[in-house]
Amino acid sequence: MNNKYMSVHCETNHCALTGATSFFCAIKDAAVLINGSRFCFKQMLHYLEKSFAEPVRPRLFCTELQEESIIFGTENLLERELKKIKDRRNPSVLFIQNNCAASLIGDDIASIAQRFSFSCPIVVLDSGGLEGCFYEGWRQAARAFFQAIPIKNTPPGQRSINVLGVSDSLFNFTNDKKEIAALLQAGGIHTVNFVGSAMTLDSLQQLRSAALNVVICPELGKELAELLYEKYQTPYLITLPPYGLEGSERWLLQIMEALHCSDPEKQSVCEFFAEQKKEIKTETGKLRKIFGDLWISEINLAGSYSAVYGIGEALRTELANYETMNLFLYDDGPDYLFLDNTKQYQRHRNFDPQMIGKHKDWILFSSSAEHAQMVQQTKQDKNNFCCIAYPCFDSAVFQPYMGINGCRNLLRFLWQCYIDNLRN
Repeated sequence: MNNKYMSVHCETNHCALTGATSFFCAIKDAAVLINGSRFCFKQMLHYLEKSFAEPVRPRLFCTELQEESIIFGTENLLERELKKIKDRRNPSVLFIQNNCAASLIGDDIASIAQRFSFSCPIVVLDSGGLEGCFYEGWRQAARAFFQAIPIKNTPPGQRSINVLGVSDSLFNFTNDKKEIAALLQAGGIHTVNFVGSAMTLDSLQQLRSAALNVVICPELGKELAELLYEKYQTPYLITLPPYGLEGSERWLLQIMEALHCSDPEKQSVCEFFAEQKKEIKTETGKLRKIFGDLWISEINLAGSYSAVYGIGEALRTELANYETMNLFLYDDGPDYLFLDNTKQYQRHRNFDPQMIGKHKDWILFSSSAEHAQMVQQTKQDKNNFCCIAYPCFDSAVFQPYMGINGCRNLLRFLWQCYIDNLRN
């Protein structure tokens, strides 16, 4: 019952099949063959086509598994699709994935694929579709790739990093990626790879030229960071994502500390952020003279722990004054992502619309699913909702939430909510 409730009313992140395919679609010229039903394939394709800027359909193939294949096997179907790939594509890497039904058959997919003498690496994976979500599928695909394909032994650059735990299919990452890159550039740090976004086979084989792996979304990247440390001894850093100015500054300085950057270099970054804070203080000061100090009685956040923790900490430490903050976490917040003052939050396991909206000036950071419940409960559709997760069907999001511009966008939303509440 709880799983049914979560699937309808809360943040959704799609199945393991979609997560795994998303990882490989992010590799330039990779081809993906799904050994599964047409229904699973179409559902996955619908989501990925909305997520990626470049068309992914020409690189995706499906055996369109039928009921009789469960009994007689999928060898003929696999051979048909592998021949299409051989004739139509010259893939950089070929990824073949069983969905949950095909996993029960037991065909030797790797041996079947070897008959076609592809010149590229071949990675085979069972999606575990009987259980698991987008995050689990992405982790499985990343693990399978790096276990199957060796990485060149390249000396690490002193100021080079890989960014792990990202995906074009993560909510709003396309916008946030530009802000992450700008922050790293401000610190004079070179990014070798965004592992999970806009990759090439050559760039992935340069992975060891980075001196540090930085995890943005631990739900995706923590396990991969541990694997790369075990295989190649590349150290990694997991911290709160860069939301807010202070959060962005802390994030960048932690990276620079791990890279052993000099004190003058870190001081330069502090001065850069001091100037940014001064600009924002001047801009918000004009609003304070007219409307007073920003105050929101009730703030509610619902979603994955990295987004909820990151935005929640930015709201608490720098962006808003408030009376109550509710955090609705749909997975366990791990001890490596901690909040400085947990007494300032009220944490809950499941989203309950009866627990929020107790004040006139409440706001909600969540997916559209939770927002729809609140509109139904309060009979109001005010400008007090900021979409931070999928599904997103009643909000247009074109701007980042991370980094410097992300901070400005969050502040703009908060001030507009505050001003609208004063008017009403």
